[in-house]
Amino acid sequence: MAALIRKSVDQLVERERMQWPAEVVARAKQAAGRYRSGSKDISANHDRYLVEAIAKR
Repeated sequence: MAALIRKSVDQLVERERMQWPAEVVARAKQAAGRYRSGSKDISANHDRYLVEAIAKR
């Protein structure tokens, strides 16, 4: 079951990726790593930070 789900997700991601215009991909790559939060624990606490950010909206 897990292998079937992984394969399905991989196919969906690939299909979606092929629909993205090259400009969108290029802009996303340029933005990657450009911003700094100042926090050193983002990878460990990203879920908590996401919930806090959504709650502030």
